[in-house]
Parts: sequence; C-alpha cells; structure tokens
Amino acid sequence: GIEVAKIQSFRTLNTAGDEVVAPSTKVDTNSNAVKVLSPKRQSKDQMRKSLMQDEAVKKFMRMVDVGVPAQAAVHKMKQDGVDEKKIDMFKQLHGLVTAPALPMPPPQKSSTKQKYARITKQDLAKDGTFKKYVKMSTVGVPLMAIVTKMSQDGVEQERIHMFSAAFGLNVPSEGSPKPFPMPPMHHERRRASKALQKIHWTTVAEERLQNSIWASNSNADDDIEDCEIEKLESLFSASPVNKASGVGRKQSTAKNNNAKKPSSLIDPKRANNIAISLAQFRAFSNFDDLCQAVASLDGEHLNIEKLQNMQLLLPKPEELNKLKHFVGQSDSLGRAEKFFLSVMKIPLFPAKLAAFKYSLQFDEQAESLTSSLRLLGEACGEVIASTKLATILKRLLAIGNIMNESAGKPKAAGVTLDSLIKTAKKKGSDGKTTVLDHLINTAMNNKLDFVEFWSDMPTVRDAMRLNLDDFRLLLRECESGAQSVSRTIEKEKSEAECQGGSSGKDTFTEFLHKLQPFLKRALIEIEKIKKLFGDVEKKVQLLCSFFAEDFKTCKASTIFGVLLEFSRLVDKSKEQYHRKVKAAKRRESMAKNR
Repeated sequence: GIEVAKIQSFRTLNTAGDEVVAPSTKVDTNSNAVKVLSPKRQSKDQMRKSLMQDEAVKKFMRMVDVGVPAQAAVHKMKQDGVDEKKIDMFKQLHGLVTAPALPMPPPQKSSTKQKYARITKQDLAKDGTFKKYVKMSTVGVPLMAIVTKMSQDGVEQERIHMFSAAFGLNVPSEGSPKPFPMPPMHHERRRASKALQKIHWTTVAEERLQNSIWASNSNADDDIEDCEIEKLESLFSASPVNKASGVGRKQSTAKNNNAKKPSSLIDPKRANNIAISLAQFRAFSNFDDLCQAVASLDGEHLNIEKLQNMQLLLPKPEELNKLKHFVGQSDSLGRAEKFFLSVMKIPLFPAKLAAFKYSLQFDEQAESLTSSLRLLGEACGEVIASTKLATILKRLLAIGNIMNESAGKPKAAGVTLDSLIKTAKKKGSDGKTTVLDHLINTAMNNKLDFVEFWSDMPTVRDAMRLNLDDFRLLLRECESGAQSVSRTIEKEKSEAECQGGSSGKDTFTEFLHKLQPFLKRALIEIEKIKKLFGDVEKKVQLLCSFFAEDFKTCKASTIFGVLLEFSRLVDKSKEQYHRKVKAAKRRESMAKNR
C-alpha cells in the first residue's frame, strides 16, 4: 500500500506570503512514490487578474466580490459548464482547496480492504475531496447516505471505496459487482427524513418564469447541505402528537382520524374569513341554491347588505384558475372552495349579482336623491324670496357706508358675505356694543319686523349639508349602474340563445323577465332626476348671484352657513335688547317705590 508518510508529504499545500502553489502531480506506479512535476507559482494578484480577464469567469469573481459565498459560485460555475482548470484556479484563489487530492494507489493483487487499510479518517479529513463528506459524518448523517451523496456528486468509485474502508463499511473485492451504482443525477423531491411544516404560498405560473429572478433557480437545492436540513427538521417539524395519556389520548386520536380536514386550495386565512361570512346565508340549504337565488333575482332571503357582503366574497382570478385545474371530489374541499364552485356554475355571476343589488337599492337611492334635490331647490328659493333678509342686509350695508365715509373711504355698492359678518361683529368705542346690536336695538324700538327674517327660511337649516356636487356624483352612479345592467341583459340574451333548450333556460328567462321591466322604469326615473337636477342647479346659480358670489367657487352650503351664523348673531342682539328692557323696567319700578 501507500505509506502514510509519503501521502502526508504530498498533502501539504505550500503557501507563503501572497503566493499560491498549484502543483501538477503524477503517481509513479512502479515505485509507489508521488512526484510533483513542474510546479507553477502565481501570486494572488496575478491569478485574480488572469481570472478577471477571462469572460467565462469574470462574472463569478464579481459575485464573490458582492458577498456571494465562494462555494456557491463554484456550484454555479459547474452548472454553467465552466472549464475544470479555471474552476480549480478559482478555488485556489479563494482558499477552497486546502490540500491536493489524495492519489489513488496503484492496483494490487491484494483485496480492496487491504489496499486502503493504512488510510484513516484523519487522512481523509485533510483531503479537499473528502472534507465535506467527513464533516457530514461528524454531524450524524448516516454513512450509507453519505456514500449515496458521493455517487450523486460524481466522485470516482475508487475514492468511494477508500472512504468506505476508512469508516469501516464493507468494500467489495476486485472483480465483484460495484456496490454503489451511480444513481440518476436528480434529487428526490423530499430530502427531509420527517414531515415539516407546510408553507402556504402562491406559485408563479411557468409562462411567467422567463426573464424573472426564478428563471435560473432549478438547482438551488444543491446549495443546501444535509446538516442544514437536519437543523430545519429540529426547528420546523410538523406539530407533535398530543402527549395526553390513557383513554383520552386514544379518543383524541380516533376523533382526528375520523374528522379529516377539508382540502384548501386558497389562502387558509382568507378561506376561514369567507367561511365565517357565509354563515349569514344559512337560509339556503346549499351554495347552489344561494347562487340560483341571485341569478333569478329572488329577494326573499336576500337584502342589499347581504348582497354587498357577497360581492366581497367572490373569488379572485387566480383562485378561479386553481379551481379550474382541480381534479378530485368536491366533498373534500372547504366551504369557501365549495362556494366558489357554485359561483362558477352560473354564467356572468358577478355581473348578475351587481345588477341584483342595483335593482334592490335603486328605488331608495332615487327617492333620496329626488327629495334632497327638492329640499335644496326650496331652500334656495326661500332665501332669494325673503324681503326681510334683503332689508336687514341692506340696512347693515348702509350703516357700514356711513362709518366708512366718515373715515374718508368711498361708498360701497355691495359687499361679500364674509364682509357682512365682519361688519355685524364690529364693536364700538365701549368695547361691548356691536354694529348689529345697534341695528337690532333701533329695529326693536321702532317695531320693525325684518329682525324676524329667519322665519322666512324654514328649510335652510335642513339644507345646510346638501351639496350639488355630491348629487351630481350620485346621479352619475345611477346612470352608470343602469348602463351596466343594460350590458348584463344583452350578455344574458346572448347566453340564453347559446344555451338553447338547455335546463338552465328557465333561469335565463326569469332573470330577463324581472330585470328588463325594472331597467325600463329605472331609465324613466333617471331622466326625471336629471331634469330636476338641472332646475335645482339653476336655483343655486341664482342664489350665488343674489349674494354676488361666483357659482364656480361658492357652494350653496357655504351661503347657508353664513346665513345661519348671521341669524345667531341677530338672536344674541335680540336677547341683549330684551335684558336691557327688563333692567330698565326694574329700575323704573324701584324709583316709583321710593
């Protein structure tokens, strides 16, 4: 055999300073000695420069520079078919070769076990070829699994025998069949020795993999060592069996075996939320009846709120795609998946659901929109027609002009709403009495009725929050909904013609029979609302013009708000007037009593 001293002398990798030795070796079969032929010395800088100039290796050098492990880069070089000599130089530069490979001993007539008798585990641990496999044995990986891994990695049969002999495995004699045949070069899908926890994720379709980050990820599993898999098994093993003892434990096991969990094709959290929401449809014996009720516009057990909730439960495109490719019994699926399957049986179900909801809520929306528009128009008319309001505002403007003219300012023909409020709040030299207080005192003393202007506008307070822009948006939504229903009807007619005399024809007929008259009535009502909206819009324009405001920037609600504030200021001035009158009467009474 090969003497250990000779082998050890060959193993040493000469490294000094920044130089790396890359010897060319050869085994002399006659003298059983190892010779080193023509060693080539290159500095690390020279070797790096040489590799960076090579286009085939340049990108892998950059991968290491940005933090990719050198061993992972070597795996990628092998996958891309880079020349072995370049790979060896790359490994030497990054310190992946700790010693030259052990030379295979010359053939002898002795048995294979005797041939490798002098080679120990320590010898193999110092060899670059065997280093990782020896490390696997130290963390508890079964020896036969390591031998299989060596065969998968393409290690020569003689070296596998050498490893087996060093670790005490049976090694066949020469001429006997090979005990370690090369397995197919692919990994089993399950490399873990026990079940691990599932990860629920959404996979990318094959047609979308091209040019993505996953396009070159086919052999990424090779980078995961068996020792790392063992760590995963310790951290992420499946839920342990309940450790309860005795009869209770057996009963629990029996229950788990009898009650199989339903299969889930969608995200578990979403499936659970959908199953909870579906509880509101218990009036239906199954999901098929529920979907048929929607398709036939049957509102006996359905209302607007339930239909709105159902819209949130409809399947997404990717979920429908999964169900289309599902092969198996539907009984094994969860409640969410069963609901999705029932939805898929009804053509145009989302559109029919939207049309059904629109038909149920249209009358209420139309009535609310009509009454709100009428209220807004009536409020605008009351403000414009109030002579008391016009009188008090003009009187306030006149007082303001008198004050300004005395200060040398020109007379104003009119002022904005904000200016009227400022004028009303203007305090006198006593710091208490305002311009509006003086105006109200004068009016009350002379018994002028314009101070009761707010009684001419009973609907203004209710119209405070009404906005013409909001009504315009609601009217557009009504028109859009009617157009959507019209398109659904046309599609349903085409679908009914395609079905011909099929069993679902009654459902088509019932849907059209109920929805077509509704659409006709809804369109007439929408035209009435549009006409009413136009009339109210003109009244709002007149209201803005009445106060010399721009219709494009001023809203009716703004004018109503100013009038409400002004009326509160008037009420406050009236209360002060009445307190002064009562105080004067008390003083007069006290004077008489004296």
